[in-house]
Formats: sequence, structure tokens, C-alpha cells
Amino acid sequence: MISIGVSFFFLSWFTIADLPASEEASLDMDALGHAYLWTPEKVVMFDTNGKELAFYSELAFGDIQSIDVRDALKPLVFYQDAGKLVILDNTLSAQSEVIDLFRVYDGMAVAICSSIDNHFWVFDAQRQEIVRVDGGFNEVTASGSLSALGIDGLYPEQLFESNQQLYVWEEDFGFLVFDLFGTLIRKIETPDLAHVHLRKGELLVTTKEGAVMKYHWMDYRFEEIELPPLPVSPRAAVKNAHLYGFLSGERLILCR
Repeated sequence: MISIGVSFFFLSWFTIADLPASEEASLDMDALGHAYLWTPEKVVMFDTNGKELAFYSELAFGDIQSIDVRDALKPLVFYQDAGKLVILDNTLSAQSEVIDLFRVYDGMAVAICSSIDNHFWVFDAQRQEIVRVDGGFNEVTASGSLSALGIDGLYPEQLFESNQQLYVWEEDFGFLVFDLFGTLIRKIETPDLAHVHLRKGELLVTTKEGAVMKYHWMDYRFEEIELPPLPVSPRAAVKNAHLYGFLSGERLILCR
């Protein structure tokens, strides 16, 4: 059963930036507080004051499936249909040759994220396994088939690594938390979510009804937070230290 606590309140909110954002855009934020507004066609990075810093787009690879900004110096862009993984630098320029997953990985990668020591995590839908690989995509460790744990038909929306743990989010299953050896250590039941954000172990979720909640690890519960004045209920919320970002209607709003 999901436990949701009462709201905690901020004395005041200060809006730093109010920027246009399309209805199809998603949002992320790195450890430095840079906000990343991305659509299937492009990624735009903003500084902590809402100034546009960089832009990335590669239409030849089709739609962007996901981005991973755990390492602010090496953001990842994943094109699932094309089987491409692009490693960027902090100016959103490609660092090296594009990784062709169809060539270097013998499996069906449907979700991917970066890991410590220049490794990667892959969810292999064909094997129904979490696989950790090195920089050459050689397998380092794997979870084994999740069917043995009673988890069947998993198709994650996102993978995150934080505090040397892997978090797998799938709408029907909630969060599955693994250690670096691929051992399942926790399940987190979630309400109906529109967006999730994990940074430095802090889990922030946005429900489909527009509530934003923080997860408390010690007592396994979500606590709803009070929101700043927004045009409409948010569909995404991200946080770094005291900087928050919200997607509300067709606006990106950065607040402290």
C-alpha cells in the first residue's frame, strides 16, 4: 500500500525564469543545476538562471528515447529505434563516435543509463535482465532473469544510477532498486506517475493529477510538497539542492 504524508511548506517561492516549452517536452536537471528541456528531436540546456547554454539535435537517428545527465560532463542521448547511443560533453557536442548498439551489444536494449567507472546499465527486454557492461559493452554483471523474482513483462521507461544503486522505473511495477551486482534490494510502489526524477538519492515524482511528492527512504512513504504559483498543474518536476524546475502547460519555470 502506498503511504502519502501531509504536505510540507515553503515560506515563499522565487521565480528565476519562465520559458516556453512545448507540450511534448520532458525535463531533467543535472548535479550542477542545469535544466535540460528535451523532445524527440532535440535537447536544450539552460543554466541556473534560465539562460540557454547549448543545443543538440541529430535528426538522422530518429526520435530520442531518453537522456541521462547523471554525469554533467558526459550526458547520454539514447535512440532506441536506431540503436544509437551518443555521448555528449558539457556543451552538448558529441565527444566521440556514436555507439552502435546493434553492433556492440548482443541483445535487445530498450533502456540505458550511465554507471560509475565509465560503465553502463542496459535493460535487455529479450533476456528480461538488468545488465551492467563496461565501456566496450562487455558484460560485467547481470541480474539474471527477473521472471525468477515474479517480475514478468518488464519494459522500463527509465533507468537511473544514484549512490551506487540502480533504479528501474516502470509504470506498472513502480521502482525496482538493484545494487551494483544486479541484486534486487527494494521495490517501491508508486501512484500513477507522469514523471520521475532522481538526483543524489533524492526521489521526486509527479503524479498524473499534478501533485509533486518526495520519497522518504527511512519510513517508505511519499510526502506531497506545496507548489509555487504555476499556470496549470505540473506534468514534470525536477530538483537540485534548492533549485526546482517545473513543466506547466507550455512553460518551463525555474524556482527557488
